[in-house]
Amino acid sequence: MTTPRRRSRHARAATLGLVGLAVGVSFGVAQTWQPTAGPYEASTTEADLSFSAASPQVGWLLPDILDTAYVTLDGGGSWRSAFFSGYYDALAVDQVHPGMAWLAELFGDVAVTTDTGRTWRSCTPHGYISAVLAKQGKAWLAYWGIYVSTDTGRTWVTTSTPSSGFVHDLVDGVQDGVLFAALGNAGGEYAAVWKSTDGGQSWLASDSGMPWGTEAYQLAVAHSAPMVLYVAADNGLWKTANQGVSWVCVAWADSVLTHVAVDPVDPSLVYVAHAYGVYRSTDGGSTWSRAGIWTRRASYAPSYGTTHALSCPSASAVWWANNVSTDRGASWRSVGPGLPRMWYYQSLGAARFVRGIQNTEIRWIRGWKTTDGGQSWYFGGPDGSMAIHPSDQQKLYCVDYNYLWRSLDGGSSWGAVELPAGATPGPTAVHPSDPNVVFACTGGVLRRTTDSGTSWAIVNPGTGADISDIRICRQHPDTVFICGLSGCYRSDDGGLHWAAKNDTLTNVGAASLLVDPDQDNVVYMCGPTCYFHRSTDYGETWTEFRDYARTGSCMDIARHPSYASTLYMAAYSGAVYRSTDAGHTWASIGLSGRPVYSLSVTASTPPTLYAAVMYDGVWKHVDSGGGIAEAQRVEDRRHPTTTVVHGVLFLPTASSHKPQAASWLLDITGRKVMALHSGANDVSKLAPGVYFVRGGLKHAQAERKVIISR
Repeated sequence: MTTPRRRSRHARAATLGLVGLAVGVSFGVAQTWQPTAGPYEASTTEADLSFSAASPQVGWLLPDILDTAYVTLDGGGSWRSAFFSGYYDALAVDQVHPGMAWLAELFGDVAVTTDTGRTWRSCTPHGYISAVLAKQGKAWLAYWGIYVSTDTGRTWVTTSTPSSGFVHDLVDGVQDGVLFAALGNAGGEYAAVWKSTDGGQSWLASDSGMPWGTEAYQLAVAHSAPMVLYVAADNGLWKTANQGVSWVCVAWADSVLTHVAVDPVDPSLVYVAHAYGVYRSTDGGSTWSRAGIWTRRASYAPSYGTTHALSCPSASAVWWANNVSTDRGASWRSVGPGLPRMWYYQSLGAARFVRGIQNTEIRWIRGWKTTDGGQSWYFGGPDGSMAIHPSDQQKLYCVDYNYLWRSLDGGSSWGAVELPAGATPGPTAVHPSDPNVVFACTGGVLRRTTDSGTSWAIVNPGTGADISDIRICRQHPDTVFICGLSGCYRSDDGGLHWAAKNDTLTNVGAASLLVDPDQDNVVYMCGPTCYFHRSTDYGETWTEFRDYARTGSCMDIARHPSYASTLYMAAYSGAVYRSTDAGHTWASIGLSGRPVYSLSVTASTPPTLYAAVMYDGVWKHVDSGGGIAEAQRVEDRRHPTTTVVHGVLFLPTASSHKPQAASWLLDITGRKVMALHSGANDVSKLAPGVYFVRGGLKHAQAERKVIISR
């Protein structure tokens, strides 16, 4: 047996670093990172899934993102790589012999295994391929014609074809010799469904009742009642109760459907992937309810072939890619031990954790959700840029290619408002006190809604299609920051007018912003070319910290939940860095060595860091060591009390004849901003925020915390 040649039709950046590490990576006792159980990039519409009817525990998964196939022998409890070279477009497991499987590539490469993927043999029939069917050692391959092999691919015979139409799908009709084909129908020249009763030697049109020009994408046969079939087509879901003699449309007559599956025991239990979710019918298609998983724009017309991401191999399980439900779609879990934990880079503005989530066990990133601290993930929402309302954690917003989605129940259900124009999703931000006000960037166009998406106004600052982050100040929500390739811009009137804040930047080209949650005047910005900068005056002036240069390109910044001077940085170089002095110096706290795009820090003590790693999923780390503990003790000791002042800061006069120590007002970074004297000190011209008074107290180096408010 030899490994067959596989030709890739896409340039794939994912060929390096596909398989994630299975154990934690340690950089010292306090710097151990552990991989979470996902998310798995296989959870997509383009994934191909095939189970054996004879043994439903044996299944094959061909993710679109990966150039390999995976096999499970225990119903998804574990997976192993069965191939690792090139790129295939379709797969099929033999319905009688579960150890036999076929892989086919659009341009004609075919491989067969008879030992669940441990060895492979090339068996190319010299033709384009879009659909594969395998049963009892026979294989059918289809594109414009149909090839049949009865000797595991050693020889092939071209049979009479349904027509000259393009074959999207081939299925076994359960009864001996019965096959069905779903055809593409550009121009409306061919029948949508064809039937063979002699194993594919001859075919007859079988689409009576369907409008001329219907394009059929996927077929599903009820194994317990072979007369019942369903077809997902470009004009809805069609059903026959007489094995194709006549058809009726049972749902979504005005929608494109590409995925359908039927329960092998109950012919009335049918599933479809429609728009952004899986739907379920228990009465043969008359009524429908939403199942609890998202499908990433499942309704679109494929250019060739139809993947089988939706499958129902047994009465106890329905699958969407590597997500399985054992309660008829009521709940789902992603099963993937052995699959790569992946992070597929979408766009920098959308490829981030949802910021501001207070529950330490819940995290969202690009539609994936975990409710147990990363032990399991599932695709629970739209695939785009998400934001959560700071004061109402049940309100979630997401912008994808076409819609603004809103959830009022923490992501259990979503409603959509169509955006003015679909484009690549960018960052999203929600007003901290008014949930009706949302900023959303799509395709480089920044828009604002004040009525939850009913209407939108373009509030572009003129930066072009490069906005990578949006931040709204908590204390002064009319102050909004954005950043991108053109640097930093600030609006002081809720986005109506903008001013560039780049005069003192050494370089522009920013990826991430952080406005300190306790003091709006302190802003951090970083990026591949702007490096790491900090401002203490709302972006009017910036200071660059050169210690950052050795960490590599910075992709995201996060702050410790309790200590303002402790920051975390995600670096493209493949590590997470920590600073305990507000960015002056940085030290690595490790990771897997692959680019880190986003960070999320819990509000727990000690905090848990989540890191989104390109091609390696989400990792987590409890940050209980490194220098934070000492920094916390020092800060607690230095700032036992807090004083809030409005315009005037009073210092006590000396109570003895001894000279009083000099007094200074320091900002959060320790920089002296003004000398203080006994009595009243005018601080009305200083930016609101947190400051510290040093000296002038009982001990010369003692400090107290002061909050200057307008």
